[in-house]
Amino acid sequence: MNENAHKDHPVEIFVDGEEVSAPRQDMTPDEILQLANLDPTENYLVEKHGREQTSYKDNGTTTIKIHERETFVSVPIGDTTVS
Repeated sequence: MNENAHKDHPVEIFVDGEEVSAPRQDMTPDEILQLANLDPTENYLVEKHGREQTSYKDNGTTTIKIHERETFVSVPIGDTTVS
């Protein structure tokens, strides 16, 4: 039996409340943003675990393991000044 067979199946996740089908369980935050049609040079990814959050700011190219129905939000990079 191939140990990697279960690893490369699509995983349904949520980015900013929208369901996205990830092609595999090992992806980078930047790849997840791109799946959601977001520009990783303008956004970073935050993983939500109930009340806890994991920020991937400045770690967009680090491979992470994602799980079925996991929730992420995008956060814009740059000035957040209010005029």
